[in-house]
Amino acid sequence: MHIVVSNVTIGQVIIVQVKYSANSIVGTSANKNTAIHYGFATNVNGVQKDADPDGLNLINCVGGSTAAATPQIGAQGPEAAPGSSDLEPYRPSPNPFAETMRMAYAVAGVGERVDIGVYDLVGRRISTLESGFQSAGRHVATWDGRGSDGTRLKNGIYFIRTIVGDRLRTVRVAILR
Repeated sequence: MHIVVSNVTIGQVIIVQVKYSANSIVGTSANKNTAIHYGFATNVNGVQKDADPDGLNLINCVGGSTAAATPQIGAQGPEAAPGSSDLEPYRPSPNPFAETMRMAYAVAGVGERVDIGVYDLVGRRISTLESGFQSAGRHVATWDGRGSDGTRLKNGIYFIRTIVGDRLRTVRVAILR
């Protein structure tokens, strides 16, 4: 599915909500390992601004079973961040949020440099969530919806750019108060 939005002005906020359903495959013959994959990307004037290469995988969708999201990062090690097991990696939660959002991410090997920043729609860095070398394992970044100067930001769409080692991911998050 593609959604095209036109006649948008700078600073205007557009929120698109999509409801995912496995109803179309209910009753289909399949084994218990069958999965549905949804991919996500945002293009502005033909330029990709946001993408999630891992997307969302739904499992146990056949025969009326409850769908469950599967994380794309391996098992947690002994240095796993407290409370990170309930978060799907690189998916801000809750999203949209009013007060605080959290996002799990993984550092591989013996550790890597991590840079996580929040950007506005025109690409200005407005907050730094993490910056520096981190040990291997699963970690959690939090954001309270404030800029680097401490002011509460307006309702809208923001981008969280995560660089771990040489891997880059960008996801979008919405503030709705």
